[in-house]
Amino acid sequence: MGAYSVNIIGLSNKAHTFDFRIGDEFFKQYGTEILQGGDFEAKVVLDKHETFIDADFSITGKARLVCDRSLEPFDEPVKVHRKIMFKYGEEPSELSDEIVIITRDQATLELGQFMYEFISLEIPIC
Repeated sequence: MGAYSVNIIGLSNKAHTFDFRIGDEFFKQYGTEILQGGDFEAKVVLDKHETFIDADFSITGKARLVCDRSLEPFDEPVKVHRKIMFKYGEEPSELSDEIVIITRDQATLELGQFMYEFISLEIPIC
């Protein structure tokens, strides 16, 4: 189980809060194409129900970027709030950006890729 994975098998049917620290090692693992690094705090609330899990992501911090013109590094403040619903189904799939199908025997949710995508989507394109 990775640093950004949550064991969902043992969770009871209620809201559970998980805090993650996101730094340069995170970006080395998930990709540095868009971001060179950064320093973030992520709070994920998983509200587990019988047939689905609501995931509420709140991420704040600073992304380390390089200016296109001067090539100087700078920090860009980033604040993200997104929600995803993980629904139980027969075959794993992604129905949309907000709905992901998981199987009942799936033991963990890997949240790192979602957090990386959420942060990357907040980076301004110049």
